[in-house]
Amino acid sequence: MKLRSYFKIKPFVEFLARKMGYELVGEGSISDFKLYPRKLPEQISLQATDPYTVPISVDISNITSRVGFSFSSNDWHPFVQTLKEYKINPNLRYEDSTLAKLYNRYTPQNVQEVLTEQIPTPQKPFCDWPPKYQFITWVWTLNQNRVVNIMNYIKGRCETNGWIYFGPHDITYGKKEFDRLISLYNSIKKDGFASTLSDQDPVNGYFLKKGNDLKFVLLQGNHRVSVLKALEYKTVKILIRKGHPAVVGYEKLHLWTQGFGGIYPTILIEQLFNNLFYGSGLDKAKRYGLNH
Repeated sequence: MKLRSYFKIKPFVEFLARKMGYELVGEGSISDFKLYPRKLPEQISLQATDPYTVPISVDISNITSRVGFSFSSNDWHPFVQTLKEYKINPNLRYEDSTLAKLYNRYTPQNVQEVLTEQIPTPQKPFCDWPPKYQFITWVWTLNQNRVVNIMNYIKGRCETNGWIYFGPHDITYGKKEFDRLISLYNSIKKDGFASTLSDQDPVNGYFLKKGNDLKFVLLQGNHRVSVLKALEYKTVKILIRKGHPAVVGYEKLHLWTQGFGGIYPTILIEQLFNNLFYGSGLDKAKRYGLNH
């Protein structure tokens, strides 16, 4: 089947898989996709049988970013902290904000320094991967073929290793992100936040499950959820990100390890899960002097 034809029918294949109790997971070429068995926890299925298309409500305090900056009251998030500073001082400049400190001080050189920096020794493959969006966002869906394709794609591209959650960034980029965050804050504060989700730009992500507890990992909508947190909203409507497993369970982490056909050592995948599930933002803030 030609690649173009495949991607035309891919939404129908995804739908059929979900109807049969599976998920079509992955991003990229045909060989990068896998079928995963799916059983939604009761907390999700009671709201929607297909959370890829039907929104469900989650507590904002139970959301974390894909790098571990959590929206929990016990953790720390740089966007939320910047907005707190703005609430106190409406004349706040980017140069004096937490966001500027973040981009200047937190400059990881590889994926391990983003996702599992508590592990003191180099851990393959994270220590070999540059801190790029493709690795961080799709960390639970990667296979060797996809990794090779990503590395080939980024090879020779003249880009910094910075991203929305870390630097390095020049002052132009930083001010743009700062202005975006402040503008969105003022807009939602004035006009409120529409609870209906945009088809083109939904708030989405996936769940982590440990025992009976769930944590939502936010992939799309980071600025919006940060603003809602700063404005003391309690919940937000979300969708599961298409191409991603709806739920990654702690009790089934072995499925991602090398002994079961995955690409990660056990210590690495357990630390990744815990950093996301419990939040590692406060640890990062202390390590890089961002919380004072």
